[in-house]
Amino acid sequence: MFRPEYIDLDRHIAGSSGFERLGDLMEIVSPSQPSGNAKWHVDTNGIRRGAEIGTSSASTPQSITQLPNEAILISKGLIGVPEVRYWNSSVFHGDATASWNYWVLRDRTGTGCGWIFRQLRSKYSQLQLQRASLGTLSSNLSTADVMDLRVKCIADQDRPEINKAVIAEHESEAASLLSQRLSRPFFLTGRTFEERMRQFEKFLESEAWFTPEEAFFIEPATRNRDSDLFRVRPIRSPGPRLTRFVPQDTPSASEEWKSWFWDTSKATRHRVFNSFVTTDELPSQLLACIVPYPEMIAAQARSVLLPAFSTFRNTVLPIIEADVGVEDQVWVEVWEDLQSNLTMSHPVGPLAPSRFDTATGQESPDFAARLFDWSRSAYRPLIAIKVMRDDAVFGVYILVGKDQLADRLQSFAELDDLGIILSDVLHPPSDLVDEATSRESLRRLSKVMHQIKGPLGRVLNALSEVRQFLADHPDIAVQYVVPEEEAKKFARMPGGNLAGKTLAGRLEIAEKAACDAKRVSDQLIQLRRVQAKLSDTKTWTSLSKLLRNCVRSCQEAHQDIDFRVSDLGDWMANCDAGQLGYAIDEVLNNSVRELRVRKRERPFIEVSCGRQGNQLWLAISDNGLPETIDLTRNPFEECISTYESDGLGTGLGLTIVRETFLSHDGDCSLQPNFSDEDRILGVTFYAHLKASDQDKEGKQL
Repeated sequence: MFRPEYIDLDRHIAGSSGFERLGDLMEIVSPSQPSGNAKWHVDTNGIRRGAEIGTSSASTPQSITQLPNEAILISKGLIGVPEVRYWNSSVFHGDATASWNYWVLRDRTGTGCGWIFRQLRSKYSQLQLQRASLGTLSSNLSTADVMDLRVKCIADQDRPEINKAVIAEHESEAASLLSQRLSRPFFLTGRTFEERMRQFEKFLESEAWFTPEEAFFIEPATRNRDSDLFRVRPIRSPGPRLTRFVPQDTPSASEEWKSWFWDTSKATRHRVFNSFVTTDELPSQLLACIVPYPEMIAAQARSVLLPAFSTFRNTVLPIIEADVGVEDQVWVEVWEDLQSNLTMSHPVGPLAPSRFDTATGQESPDFAARLFDWSRSAYRPLIAIKVMRDDAVFGVYILVGKDQLADRLQSFAELDDLGIILSDVLHPPSDLVDEATSRESLRRLSKVMHQIKGPLGRVLNALSEVRQFLADHPDIAVQYVVPEEEAKKFARMPGGNLAGKTLAGRLEIAEKAACDAKRVSDQLIQLRRVQAKLSDTKTWTSLSKLLRNCVRSCQEAHQDIDFRVSDLGDWMANCDAGQLGYAIDEVLNNSVRELRVRKRERPFIEVSCGRQGNQLWLAISDNGLPETIDLTRNPFEECISTYESDGLGTGLGLTIVRETFLSHDGDCSLQPNFSDEDRILGVTFYAHLKASDQDKEGKQL
């Protein structure tokens, strides 16, 4: 099939240097039976939990591929836009498999494949994939099609930065897959370690995933890493929990527990124990401090042997899988054998419990059912999340999951998801900590600025009265505020200005300083205002009309700039018109300032907006920034602008813009201008907002 774009594609690849075959950079991974239960599975529906589709039970080597730690996936059958995915097991906290309809590729350069993924998403790579697929009868890519793709190479020194950016992008995707379990975003903001621990425990209770009686904290009783001594306390109780159990000896489980507990690596910060899906087992001496005592047998004996979880699993799981319905009967027999051994090992102690009432000698008819009900509750899966302090393990939170007999895969997946979420709460990425700290600092600073606003107003009023007085007494206005000789000496210095030493000159400097301080105060207050909830101030407003008004006002103040406004239509947005107008004005004024500083001969600002699906978009573009100068990284952060350091701005303008669109459930970005793949003058501000389903007259769109 022919498309005009293919001519440009061939010309671009033939005329540009630095293209390599994808096969020289990556190799295809052959389908293989997964080594275990993969946490994730990738198919045409996206990245999903492996437990949701049962990859472990229904897969064959011909239909599934075990993904390496880092991979690129390209769909074999393409309809419309080609699909290219990136996978990184460290981002998703676990391994994965892919369905048969993906080619799975791994890096062979040793530099990571994030930069290759970025290139495969470019226009020219997408056209190559599309042409290869549409040129076949089945619309499927062959191995040769994939390996013969031409990829534009990136300099070795630039690859790590691109790889890091790709990982950061996908970390947000992974977080979104898990954050649906959170009722709200949460950050630990306590000033001390102890305060943050209390915040976390209150957070656990507020989310209601676990009852307070099913949440525990385990800490070592000694810093000797070979010791088996640990303290267990419920989060509702400050002291250790007492137990009447005699735990079954589990030396291998104890060694594995200690190995995991003291491991400080990021990949081991959470783990699911006592699940039918894995072999990870909580030592019985710790489990004995967590499970409730079986009150139904408390009258018969005080000493009860608590069987290890592996004993329960190995006894009942084969019977459950066979679906013969006698697991409770088999388990009670194993239980009684273990309790009999306990009695023999404690000949002078109390009798171990059994199904027989010691007073009457009669068998309890429902003992097996009651014991099994207690056991399936006692042997529920547990999620363990480490708490780090000064790069060392301080302790572990243990949270009890749901009954796993009905669906062990789903029970494991839910706990593992929560483990990732709660680990991120306890160990948030540094950039999130910085942002939370910055927001808290801004909150406090804006409160101070609100208090300063009154005194600043009084200063400006006083200076205004002084200016009026000097206007009426010009002879006083030109007098020097320093000795005349000193003023003349200052004037002879480079950049010296004699007028700046007069009373009128000093007044002008004082007025400008007070106005600058007031502007900072106003912007800090505005920043806090847009970070607050807007549910009471949002109304359906014409975004198009708001844009026209902002452009008209800016155009009247800067008539030498060419304002190019396309047909803006009449799109309705649910917004606070005052705050959104403030943000648009800020973007326009930033463009004006950039054009002034760069002294463009033909300065222009181009404004457009439209609708795509249920989203409104707007774009504001200028030709200010030279194509040879890189755009500042993180331009929306506070005080990042070079203009702030030069005294030409407060450094808060774009921060307010970002917070305004975030508070409207939208987003925004600032990108350099490109023509094809080459930089050209200027930058473009992009933003998205939720669109209305009705026009301005209330008619359905």
